[in-house]
Amino acid sequence: MPISFEEKNEFAFKVALKFAEKENLLPLSELWRLHANLSTRDLQTAGDILSPVIKKSQSSTTIVYHDLEAALCNAGFSAKAVRYVIAILYSDNDIKFADLIDKLVLPDELNEMLEHLRKSPNLGATDY
Repeated sequence: MPISFEEKNEFAFKVALKFAEKENLLPLSELWRLHANLSTRDLQTAGDILSPVIKKSQSSTTIVYHDLEAALCNAGFSAKAVRYVIAILYSDNDIKFADLIDKLVLPDELNEMLEHLRKSPNLGATDY
């Protein structure tokens, strides 16, 4: 069965992402943005959506991970995209957001992403 043009492009893209990650050619946050097919506008929107949740967390209101996930899912982000969005926003060094995330019980996949980010010599924030 022949491989379609789209499948070839997707394969080439995945290989290029793996190479860029291995060689530290791009910040992890940018690799994640590309991998999850998120635009800079998506990230700006997500930041705006999460802003009230972050403010709530600074008051006496208890916030759980599902509050973040629900806010983003209600705005149309998939569960997979939510993990990437949170990891990318975390990498942007917003102290209030990072403090909130560090206090939450997170899904294993997101914990692994953030642990990888903390150990990475090539953090870098996205330019959105």
